[in-house]
Amino acid sequence: MIAGNVRTWATCVWLTLAAAAAAAAAGATPFGGSSVVLPGTIEAENFDDGGQSIAYYDTTPGNSGGVYRQTDVDLEATADAGGGYDVAKTRAGEWLQYTVNVSATGTYALDLRVASLSTGGIVRVDVDGIDVTGPLTVPNTGDWQAWTTLHKDGLVLQAGPRSVRLVFVTAGTNGIANVNWLKFSLTTTLPAQWTSTDIGQPSPAGSASFANPVFTVKGAGTDIYGRADAFQFLSQPVSGDTQIIARLTSEQNTDALAKAGLMLRESTAADAAHVILDASPNGGVEFMARSVKGGATSYLGSTSVSFPAWLKLTRTGTTVAAAVSSDGLTWQPVGSTSVSATLGLAGMAVNSHNMTSLNTSRFDNVTVGPAPVVAPAQPMVGAPANGASNVAVKSALTWTASGATSYDVNVGTTNPPAAVATGLTAASYTPAALANATTYFWQVVAKNAGGSTAGPVWSFTTVAAAPAQPTVGAPANGASSVAVNSALTWSASGATSYDVKVGTTNPPATVASGLTAASYAPAALANSTTYFWQVVAKNAGGSTAGPVWSFTTVASAPKTTESPIAYTAITDRNPRPKPALPQVGAAGFQFADPTFGSQMLRVTDGTTRPGALNRSYRVSSNAHLSVWNANSTMFYIISNDGTIIPYQFDAATMKASRLQASGSGDGGMTLRFYIEPHFSVIDPNVIYGAGGSNSRSIMQYDFRTGAYTTLLDLDTVVGGLDNTYVSTVITGGTTSENLMTFFGGPGQDSHYYLLWAPVNNLGARKIINTVDSTINGVPTNVPLNFHIHAASIDRSGRYVFIYPTSVDLAAPRQAAQVFLWDTATDLITPLPAANLSGGHDAAGFGYWVNQDCCTATSWDAGQWQFRYLDTPTHTTDLVPQVLTPQEIYLADHTSWSNARPDALVPVISSTYRYAGLTAPLRAWDDEIIGLDVNNGAGGGPVYRFAHHRSDIRDDNNPASAYFWYEPIANVSPDGRFVIFTTNWEKTLGKDSSEGTFRQDVFMVQLTPQ
Repeated sequence: MIAGNVRTWATCVWLTLAAAAAAAAAGATPFGGSSVVLPGTIEAENFDDGGQSIAYYDTTPGNSGGVYRQTDVDLEATADAGGGYDVAKTRAGEWLQYTVNVSATGTYALDLRVASLSTGGIVRVDVDGIDVTGPLTVPNTGDWQAWTTLHKDGLVLQAGPRSVRLVFVTAGTNGIANVNWLKFSLTTTLPAQWTSTDIGQPSPAGSASFANPVFTVKGAGTDIYGRADAFQFLSQPVSGDTQIIARLTSEQNTDALAKAGLMLRESTAADAAHVILDASPNGGVEFMARSVKGGATSYLGSTSVSFPAWLKLTRTGTTVAAAVSSDGLTWQPVGSTSVSATLGLAGMAVNSHNMTSLNTSRFDNVTVGPAPVVAPAQPMVGAPANGASNVAVKSALTWTASGATSYDVNVGTTNPPAAVATGLTAASYTPAALANATTYFWQVVAKNAGGSTAGPVWSFTTVAAAPAQPTVGAPANGASSVAVNSALTWSASGATSYDVKVGTTNPPATVASGLTAASYAPAALANSTTYFWQVVAKNAGGSTAGPVWSFTTVASAPKTTESPIAYTAITDRNPRPKPALPQVGAAGFQFADPTFGSQMLRVTDGTTRPGALNRSYRVSSNAHLSVWNANSTMFYIISNDGTIIPYQFDAATMKASRLQASGSGDGGMTLRFYIEPHFSVIDPNVIYGAGGSNSRSIMQYDFRTGAYTTLLDLDTVVGGLDNTYVSTVITGGTTSENLMTFFGGPGQDSHYYLLWAPVNNLGARKIINTVDSTINGVPTNVPLNFHIHAASIDRSGRYVFIYPTSVDLAAPRQAAQVFLWDTATDLITPLPAANLSGGHDAAGFGYWVNQDCCTATSWDAGQWQFRYLDTPTHTTDLVPQVLTPQEIYLADHTSWSNARPDALVPVISSTYRYAGLTAPLRAWDDEIIGLDVNNGAGGGPVYRFAHHRSDIRDDNNPASAYFWYEPIANVSPDGRFVIFTTNWEKTLGKDSSEGTFRQDVFMVQLTPQ
């Protein structure tokens, strides 16, 4: 802390008053016209002139003693030594004010002369409105004229006009006190830990005193030099790395060789080891040391200063450095030396170089404390040299960094490299495994208590070796149902080129030579055919043939209809109020939306499950999932007890019907997954979900065979999963699928494992641990440190979106809204709210739309952002001119299952207002709409298909939304139909299980242009 102009660390702490005097009460003037000078005595009866509440405050009228002054303060003749008058009959809340002039800044003692026939009375003294004494308890002296003196030390007063107030705080058993006088005395007590010592018996004897903030040191002695010294030493004990700083304000010229300065000393023995930085009266500075007890003093360096001059000694380890300064900010080094002796004292040394005189020198701004630690020097490369080639794969990395105590090391094949080791104490690191013929980047961060210093990024290239045997990528060996346009992929460490053999006979014939990429796309594959293939990996060191693998192609390519890029629909921006609610028939009833004309279908009703009447039916709560199959001929819905019901769909007649329909029980086929499933985006007959005896198996169901198949038991991948479950299974891809799931926790928002893998090569999986921030055990490029609320994958299967929990979004973690993982590079990009990453969202093939505002427009809830995922921080408003009047409480659920890899098609949104709004609807409010992204530039038409007619207001709290009333829409892959949840303005009856208004699934047809 800083007290006045005295700065202290661990050595001493002094309380001081404000530097500027507080103004006395308006109108108060010194009694008799002159202020009392302190140090000195204030007669209690001589309080200021000015009257009640200005110079004093008295609770009774008149002077009951009738002597000396005619005020309301009670005065009487005193029997105390010296005679005169005292203040009598004091009461709680009364006070007396005295205007004084403090002649010298310093530490003062207060003596207060009191008498009392009461027990427990309390007074205090304020200076410039600040309590400087704390409560002073007045003893019972036995008589109102039996006098005693209260004493208080340590009052630090600043020079100049001051206002002293005697406050009567608390009455005792019989009043408080009579007061005769207040006496302030200047003291010279040294702060705690400081000791004044004459070294070597100089004569006359020296001394030291302190008057905040100045230390005055007086010393005699012949010299501080040779093998023994004589001087005055004001010091305190120190240990470890230490620094002492002081400003030498003046030095008496007792001799041209007199000394005043700073010293680190082994002991108070005359011949003790020491280091000194001193100045002579003419400003000459010398830096000297006696390295061992009884040794000679060595002259180490010199400079010159003008007074006042700042001096500094800093000890780090055994090294002591000296510096001087004119302002205490910019320092000029004088020199440094190494002393192994234990220099356990630090302080100020003064020597007169005169046998008969004392040298009086003064120091202020004195600080003693731990030496500041300077961050290490920038690391310098050792081996391998920067840019080195042909480096052995088991080489150790070495470096140097002066001043470092530990190191963090980053190593990788990308620049900047990822962290691989932290807290190393040795300046070397051996990577666990380096690949041949690979360029690596590496960087060292040197650390100590003073900070960290990153070195440059260096690089080296490992020596080449003959390629390893090729290992299969995709399709997996023996795989079936492989798409006919699949690419063949593999890996072969150290290879620079490849020959590929493919054919229907074994061994296969060569079809390509000299490929530089580890993939090959056969020109034409036939359906339902078994193929054999082999890869020969090559480099300058030789060639290595892989085994012969096989796969069988899919029986027939799925028939899909291309989704449209534009629709025939109303696209104006005019408000269109909801007309009277259409009366709807039972499931299967078709009608036209009365506002927008779109054909609609009621899919479910209260009898959909004959054995569970009047239950609710909903579209999947997760709009990222494919609830339609790949060729838009099937979809599923979910009952509110979790029953999953698949439907077959005839687009020509817009008819949805149950599979294996029945008039009892569940009314037909249901699926045995315990989470919301996800249709394959490639094979229209496959749907993925989770189940198994442990509830932690990723499974698929094939509608052709009616068989459930376990794809991956997560207990075989990660240990310790007892009492946990799988949250989501979702895929993306074009010719082959990549699967994503997250798991690891006993409930929602407790998961922290996320798995990504090719469906046809699950052994090539990658697992993120979001708590440990690793991918397959390797630290991620950015810290994660959160649990997972949700996750999804884009339609290409490359990009994964990870959404932290609400707890992790808040302080102290304050995670980004979304973390985007590029599975091709394993780079993770945080997308905080500043990147407009909020709201519900949907991803296409390497691009993304979410409801957030705004890149360039004024703020409005009716706004969506578009971005490409290879540049995820660059956004574009889809609505360049927002609607008016402004809306705040508008949300949506977004679906892009109709996305295409070759064209940007409209994204589907189901909007809803919340917070109990009753204002007239704007365009798009409470509607099923399509946002034309206009090739990512925004400004395309907004297609208006239907009012969803779901009243989302909570039954008990209309200002809040009830989640299951929200119209979560999901579009078919052919982009021609949307299913959504609605309570049809709460007219479908009550749910027999929940007591809420029933929800059903409805469908709206979208008409292509």
